[in-house]
Amino acid sequence: MVSTPILLSMQDILQLPSKTIQVVLECSGNKRSLFEPKVLENNGKREGAISQGYWKGVPLRLLLELCGIRQGAKEIVVEGHDFGERIDQNKVFTYARSLPLEKALHPDTIIVI
Repeated sequence: MVSTPILLSMQDILQLPSKTIQVVLECSGNKRSLFEPKVLENNGKREGAISQGYWKGVPLRLLLELCGIRQGAKEIVVEGHDFGERIDQNKVFTYARSLPLEKALHPDTIIVI
């Protein structure tokens, strides 16, 4: 859903305009041990995995504008380089997360390296 797919190195991204924002992060596993039914691969986290800090990065909006996001796009999918194995399957999966386009285009959504 882009006009011009691009491949940027870390050096390319470091040359782009950046911004610094104060952010609160919460682990997605917080209170996972309380879920019913139980979640696969529960690591027993109950609560409290929260931090606050300053992060510097390139606005995701800028990267999407560089590749020309097309009309009709609804979300983006970010896939990490890391991976994990599910205990109920004999497969390895990369970690990925979708982000609604509205949130991806927000000025405070940044790519941090």
